[in-house]
Amino acid sequence: MMHQESDIFSSASIDEASKAYLLETVRWTRFLAIIGFISMGLLVLFTFLMAIAVNTLSSPTYPFGILGTTLYMLVMVGLYIYPALALIRFSSFMKRGLTLNDQDQIREAFRHQKNLYKYLGILVIVALVLCLSSAILAFLLAAVFSR
Repeated sequence: MMHQESDIFSSASIDEASKAYLLETVRWTRFLAIIGFISMGLLVLFTFLMAIAVNTLSSPTYPFGILGTTLYMLVMVGLYIYPALALIRFSSFMKRGLTLNDQDQIREAFRHQKNLYKYLGILVIVALVLCLSSAILAFLLAAVFSR
């Protein structure tokens, strides 16, 4: 069994069914990347429009609320730039690699896919740590102030 697996991974060819699946994946990842870029643009636009509207309608004694919200939204957009770029790069390299039967292009596509998953994994770890720390902090504050 191990010998058969090493033969599969050492060959530089992709069968037609796998090629069809990868080409369909390319279409979906390109679609998701384009939607991601459009969403980021709209989010930035709406964030600034909201900041302008709140700034003109509210009193100048509370300027930090909208500033914090604006910065938060821009950070969220910033965190999504890399995944969208990785998706579009995966799509471009994979399509080119499959069309030209170029192993280097396919390898580069998979490198971008691996980096995307690594980035998302790190974001999940950071989010879990922040949630856990917030829960511990809330528990500690509740214990201190309940006395």
